[in-house]
Amino acid sequence: MFLRQPEVLIIDPARGLSTQLLPHLEHMNIGVMVALSMRSALRQAQDGLPDLVLLSRDTPGLDAGCAGLRQHPATAHIPVIGLAAVVSADTLRQTMQEGAIACLSLPLDLRVVTATILCHITLQLRLSGSQPWQRPDWVQALTQAVAELQAAERHSGEALAALCNKLHSTEGIPAAFETHLGSTVPVFASHLRLARANERLRSSALSLQAISDAAGYASLADFSDAYHALYGIAPNAFQRAFAQGANKPFFLK
Repeated sequence: MFLRQPEVLIIDPARGLSTQLLPHLEHMNIGVMVALSMRSALRQAQDGLPDLVLLSRDTPGLDAGCAGLRQHPATAHIPVIGLAAVVSADTLRQTMQEGAIACLSLPLDLRVVTATILCHITLQLRLSGSQPWQRPDWVQALTQAVAELQAAERHSGEALAALCNKLHSTEGIPAAFETHLGSTVPVFASHLRLARANERLRSSALSLQAISDAAGYASLADFSDAYHALYGIAPNAFQRAFAQGANKPFFLK
């Protein structure tokens, strides 16, 4: 249970996303702010400090708006999730370059949106139990480490491995991960890779081998073992479940 009501900012010039998501998120006891433009979104984000931002990739002024969120010290920590009609490799790459942490496909699958929102809000609330300017040094260090891991994961498996080694030898970081995130640095990094792989399994036509390679695993067997250990299901079975229109993703059961 959350110690306070989390909030999501939806940037929705066409009003379609908020119409669909508002009752669903309110039912989950998640507060919702709606902005009809990037200018309004920047102001609301700075004033209200939401835990997460959802925006359509068709939003006018997207590039400048995302840059504004990243550059302002009060909002730089807020994760942004893009929404696109088609999530191709190029779309994912461009979305990450704009500063988003993920890109989900339209039309929305509320089960997937729910899982993604809860995952990132839970992480944000663990890292930011207080307002950003009231954060103690260990929270700031941990927030920075998580942001660096996310950026390295988007870059390459080699970059992620090198950063894991660096963070593992940084004073205070390994203990902070274990105490406050319940994970070691390598395990947390592995979860980042698998979360990205999970989205590719759901939203792309890539083969399992291609997804394994993109996630930086030495072999398909290593990827399958790691995926099964985290989610309790083989990646090919998860992929088939969505392809066949399963009622509920396994990780939400």
